[in-house]
Amino acid sequence: MTGTLFLVRHGEAKSEWGQEPDPGLSERGRLQATAVSDKLVSLLDTEVNIVSSPLLRARQTAVPLAAALGVVVEIDNRFREIEAPTALSERQAWIKEFSKQTWDSQSGSLREWRLRAMERLLKFSGHTVIFTHFMILNVVVGYAAGRLETLCFLPDNGSITQLQSDGETFRLISLGDELQTVVN
Repeated sequence: MTGTLFLVRHGEAKSEWGQEPDPGLSERGRLQATAVSDKLVSLLDTEVNIVSSPLLRARQTAVPLAAALGVVVEIDNRFREIEAPTALSERQAWIKEFSKQTWDSQSGSLREWRLRAMERLLKFSGHTVIFTHFMILNVVVGYAAGRLETLCFLPDNGSITQLQSDGETFRLISLGDELQTVVN
């Protein structure tokens, strides 16, 4: 089973991670969603699977492409952003520490979250576009590169990372655009 995967980081959210549990897109994020759709429409046809995290910002980013291709978006909880094991107000501090660690030092629940996403990605065939989040992209890029760091890529909002899957492994075709600011 082979497939080409396009992983899209959602457009800019109307609030920062840790301020709201499930923010939608900002106006800039809506523009990014349209730009992603325009770019992908030129690469795809209607024989495409579109999958999204259940979180609002990812679902809203998927809407323009789904409308352009006339495809229904499948919602899959395995592609949601990492769940911080802290209160909402403490998420920023947690993610900064988490980003300095490796996967082999993580709790069983976080390793299981990572494994579920990887297993699902390997089952797609044909062209699949997945609207997802910062840490899922890091999981996939790290896996494809054989790296254990939790943070190995800084995907920008609206970036498109392309992979090829043979059903057992991934090959990185291209990284999406990276953030211009550094996460401390």
